[in-house]
Amino acid sequence: MGAALYFQQRYKEAFYAHNRGYLAAIESHDTWNIAESLSWAAYIYQECNQHAKAIEAIQEALKIIGNRQDEASRRLKAHLFACWAENATMLHEKRTASEKLESSEALLNQLAPNEEFDRTKWHQQAGNCAMINGDYATAIRHFQEALGSLPQHWTLRHAITLVPLASAYARIGEREKSLEIADKAVPALTAMNATLMFQQFTNYIRHDLIEAYPRDSQVQSFVTITRQRLPELSC
Repeated sequence: MGAALYFQQRYKEAFYAHNRGYLAAIESHDTWNIAESLSWAAYIYQECNQHAKAIEAIQEALKIIGNRQDEASRRLKAHLFACWAENATMLHEKRTASEKLESSEALLNQLAPNEEFDRTKWHQQAGNCAMINGDYATAIRHFQEALGSLPQHWTLRHAITLVPLASAYARIGEREKSLEIADKAVPALTAMNATLMFQQFTNYIRHDLIEAYPRDSQVQSFVTITRQRLPELSC
């Protein structure tokens, strides 16, 4: 429930749902779900630009799962380190971000492919860090690496990788490649029907296309057609 509310940008309700899960996990002494609930709280703080609070939640989650070595716990640790890297990047703490990405990557060889977190998700989050730093070539490399291994039916992961990849191509001036990637993202966005992803795609269209290519007929045609395909867009 909390995850669904998060993707609809209903952050206050999502936080309440995850907090209820957190309290229920404490009552049942379910260590993994305590940490998992905190990881979702960190995601909410991150979307609300409260990056220091996100890191605090991540640190608490890591402390709770401690030295557990079961696969689910190792996967969650790797995920938490990658999320820490994203938030540290937003706070311009590049050294910390690099260290946490390395800590996350060090756990990947122990993990089988999994939609929650695996090597492809690590590449996607490393790409996010590169995007924040304005290193678009590195971001593209990570996003393409992620896409190359993603199963076709992992709709969420396709969406959260294709949209920033389209932005990265636009920002290095590769308009046609950007439009090609963005067109591939539309079916995934339609299937997800998530307000958060519509907003991210709207930002891409508004800033990386319309503002960057204000008189480009190909861009104008893409925007017109995409608005028809995704009437939920606010651009």
